[in-house]
Amino acid sequence: MENVSQLLRDESIYPSESVLAAALGSAFTAYQHFCILLKDIDIETQWRYYNACFSQKRLA
Repeated sequence: MENVSQLLRDESIYPSESVLAAALGSAFTAYQHFCILLKDIDIETQWRYYNACFSQKRLA
């Protein structure tokens, strides 16, 4: 299995539009439209960082 690093995990790097665009690639436009829809229905967004641990164990 290829080792893939998760983007946007560093709390010292603010997720600006340029950072998000680089991380999301072609999906950035959809993200922008989604944010506009949320704003239109008065839902405020806030970026939060989570330090989550996930197990690689698979169920049989």
